[in-house]
Amino acid sequence: MDAPRPTHPPAAWWALRRNLPEAGARLCGLSDIPDDNGLDLVFGEHEPRLRIMLFRVHETVHAWINECPHQKVPVNVWPDVFCVSQTDGVRHLVCEHHWAMFRLRDGYCEQGPCEGASLARVPVSVVGDEVRLGNTEPDAA
Repeated sequence: MDAPRPTHPPAAWWALRRNLPEAGARLCGLSDIPDDNGLDLVFGEHEPRLRIMLFRVHETVHAWINECPHQKVPVNVWPDVFCVSQTDGVRHLVCEHHWAMFRLRDGYCEQGPCEGASLARVPVSVVGDEVRLGNTEPDAA
């Protein structure tokens, strides 16, 4: 099976979390996201904090909730440091806790304990040299 399968309820389930920035909010500059790794953004002062991870492939930005569908823990151990690999031209994000491999282009887990599941996508857009949060309304998912 190659098509991503939603792991969480549809309709932007994460939009109900505390600390969510408003749609259109600036998340970072495009150049803040390293070409060979990712950027870990944390929103909120108290738990549960909202963690969003962003990855740049040329001028395209992919954003996900930083939570592995297997154990509901962040995929990285250290802030702004992700295990990113490339095999046969496909870039993968590897969960540092249980070694699940997610394709960066769509968040689909190809290998590991949550194989067939997907990371929760965060809608973003690039406006000039800024990355902004997209529409988070439930019907926009």
